[in-house]
Order: sequence, then structure tokens, then C-alpha cells
Amino acid sequence: MPPADLVKWRVKPGEVRNPLGNNGGWNAIAIEIRKRSGNGLELVQFFFSVMRGEPMKLKRADGKMSRGRPVHPRTQDRIAAAQWLSDRGWGRAREIVELVGDQTSDELRREMLARLTDSDRDLLLTLLERAAGTAPAPALEAATVAGTDATPSADAQIATSSGETTG
Repeated sequence: MPPADLVKWRVKPGEVRNPLGNNGGWNAIAIEIRKRSGNGLELVQFFFSVMRGEPMKLKRADGKMSRGRPVHPRTQDRIAAAQWLSDRGWGRAREIVELVGDQTSDELRREMLARLTDSDRDLLLTLLERAAGTAPAPALEAATVAGTDATPSADAQIATSSGETTG
């Protein structure tokens, strides 16, 4: 439960906090940046020059160009520029998260299986075999329920394919 002073700021169901869709001026800032940078072309050119390691003359605080030697980007800056360009050119790569170790102990698995009925265990086994491709999927058959034609539920289909009778 969040602190009481934060609860009053929560959006209630049906409440609209930003009815006009005004994002606080950020849209205007983005438009101005695009306008001043040639729709982003100047930014892209800058990142390409950094990535290539091209020397850059820097401006002093008073706005004049420095007379010293030009500055060369560091390797980490060049790598960051290449990453920036590739993210925008091809999109960010998906992050693959590998789960290490098993989160469910064998004892917990046995306990969960013990809670199942025999028919539920048979149903689970049938589903696992079907997922592994070792058991064929049952064909859909019409069933008569209370005198009307209806398609049996998935549970009834699986139970029927595992040899049980449905009631």
C-alpha cells in the first residue's frame, strides 16, 4: 500500500487528468529542435563525425572558436555515437534475458502435483504430450448437450482423448 500522501494523487477510474492532451510544452520543444536541426539531419551529421573520430573545434564560453588544437572524440564517445546511430537506424536490439537456475524446487513441484486429482494429472500429461508433439490433437466432434448440438469444451475434448467419459 502506498503512503497516504501519494494515494490522493492516484487517478480514479473514469477520471481524466489531461483532457486536452497537452504534454506541458514538450511537443513545442520537440518541434523547435526538429526545425533548428534540419529535421534531425544536423544531429545525425554530428554523431557521424563523432563516430568517425573526426577532429572538432570547440567554442569557448564567449561563443568564439577556440584557437587551440582540435579535440578528437574518445573511443567510448565513438562507440556511444555508433550505438545512437544504430538504435535510430535499425531500432534497439531486443534484450535477451537468460533465466539461470530453476525457480521451482522439486519438492514444490511434487506438492503441486499431489494436489491434482488423477483426471487432472491425466489431462496435464495429455497437454504436455501434445505440446511436445508426441500426442495428436483430437478432432473436433459435435456433441449433444441437453438435446442441442454444441461443440465440446477443450476440457471435454482432452478428457475424451485421454479415455475418460464426459458427463
